[in-house]
Amino acid sequence: MRCAWLLAAWVAIGCAGQGSAAPPAEATTTVETERTATFCAVALEAPEAFATTLHADDVRGVDCVPPERGERFSLGFAHAGWWLQLDVARASLAVGAPHAFDAQAALLALDCWDWDGAVTVEADDDTGWAVVFDARCAKDRSKAIVGRFEGEY
Repeated sequence: MRCAWLLAAWVAIGCAGQGSAAPPAEATTTVETERTATFCAVALEAPEAFATTLHADDVRGVDCVPPERGERFSLGFAHAGWWLQLDVARASLAVGAPHAFDAQAALLALDCWDWDGAVTVEADDDTGWAVVFDARCAKDRSKAIVGRFEGEY
C-alpha cells in the first residue's frame, strides 16, 4: 500500500510539473504598412465645411486635379455641385507669401470671376504642394473660398 501511495505521489508531481509549462509562444510577424502618398488633402471652411484626404483620384463625388510642373501652378477641385479653378503664374509666385488675384493669379469658382483676398502657395517643391485660400467674390461677398489644399508629388 505504501508503494502504491508513493507511486501515485510521484505520478502526480510528475504530471503537475509538465502541466504547468506555458504553451510554446507563437512567432510574431511584424506587418509593415506601405506608406501611401497624399494625392489631395482638403480642409475647407467655405463655401462648405468639408475635409477629406484622397490617396488617389478615385473617390466618387470628389474631384481634385493637383498642380503639375510647368509655367502655372494650377489646381482644380469639385465637390457638392461647386467647383474651382486656380491658376498662378509660377514666374510671379513667391512661396509662402499671399498673392492677390490679378493678371498673374486667377480664380474661377462659384460663378464668380473677380475675387478679393489672396491665395498663398505654401509649398511647391519636389516633395509636395500646398495652397491656402482666403477669398471673397467682389460682386457677392456671400461667396467665399476659405481653406487649404495640399498633396505630394
